[in-house]
Amino acid sequence: MKPKVLVIVGPTASGKTSLALKVASLLPRCSIISVDARQAYKELSILTGKDIPKRLPKGTNIYGSDLLDTGEEVNIASFVKKVKPIIKDNLANGTPLILVGGSGLYIKALTSDLSDIYIPPDQELRDKLSHFSLDGLQRELKKINAQLFDQLNNSDRNNPRRLIRHIEKCLSSKKPSTPTPPLAQFNWIGLNLSKATQKKLIEKRVRERIKQGAVQEVKAIRKAYSKTKSPLFTSLGVKEITSYLNGDITQTKLVSLWTQSEVGYARRQNVWFKKQASIIWYDESKDREVLAQELARDLKKQK
Repeated sequence: MKPKVLVIVGPTASGKTSLALKVASLLPRCSIISVDARQAYKELSILTGKDIPKRLPKGTNIYGSDLLDTGEEVNIASFVKKVKPIIKDNLANGTPLILVGGSGLYIKALTSDLSDIYIPPDQELRDKLSHFSLDGLQRELKKINAQLFDQLNNSDRNNPRRLIRHIEKCLSSKKPSTPTPPLAQFNWIGLNLSKATQKKLIEKRVRERIKQGAVQEVKAIRKAYSKTKSPLFTSLGVKEITSYLNGDITQTKLVSLWTQSEVGYARRQNVWFKKQASIIWYDESKDREVLAQELARDLKKQK
C-alpha cells in the first residue's frame, strides 16, 4: 500500500498554508512543501506571500521556497528536479507529508507523470518566436497542432510565453519518456471561497504586504538586478509597485490595481482547479479547525 500524501490547493488567499500548519500541529512530525513558482525564489518574500511563521509547530519542516536565485529561470522541470528528492526522502523515513500551493501544473507534475516537462528549452527557437505577435504565435501553433490549440483555455491562448512553450514541445525531436507510477497516494483537497470573501481577503492581504515592506522589496531588487530579465519580475504586484515608484499612480491606486491583478489570478486558478476531478472541495462554511483534525487523522491512519 502506497503512503498517503495530503495535497491542499485553491486560489490565492484561501488559507492553504494556514490549514497545512494546523494539520501539522496535530502530528508528532510533518513536512510541508510549498508549491509556488514565485515563492521558489529567495527574493521578494513579502510580495510573494511566504506566510511562514517564525515559530513552526514542533516537528514541522517547510520546503519548496528559497530554492532559486533571482537570475535563475524557474520552470516545471527544474522545480520538480529540486523537490521530488525531498518528497522521496520524507516518504522513505515515514514523515507525514503535505503539498500546498496554487501553482496547479507544478503540483500536477509532482503528483503524476507529466513527462513532456522534461523536453528541454530550445533557445534558438525561443529567440525567433519572441519577435512574433500574439496573433502570429496563435497562427503558428494552429498550423503545427490545431487540435492542441483548440484544447487551450483562454488564458493559455493569450499568453505568449505559454504559446511559445507549446510550439517548442510540438517541434521537439525529444519524445516524452515512458510514464512512471506515482510515488504515493496523493489525496487532493481544495479550499473554496465566495467571490466577495475572496476579494475582501485579497485586498486585506495586499494592504498588509505594503505595510510589511513589499514596495521597498521591489525597489531594492529592481536596483540590484536592473539588467536581469528574471521571471520573478512578472510576480503579481511588481508591475503595479513599479508604477507607484515611478510616480505614475497613488498608493490608493496601487492597492486597487494590485488587488485586481490578484483577483484575476484567483479566477484563473479556480478555472484550472475545477477541471481536476480528484479534488474534494471545502467551502468557507467548513470549520477549518475541524477540517484540520479530520485531515490529520487520515494521515495518522497509515501508521
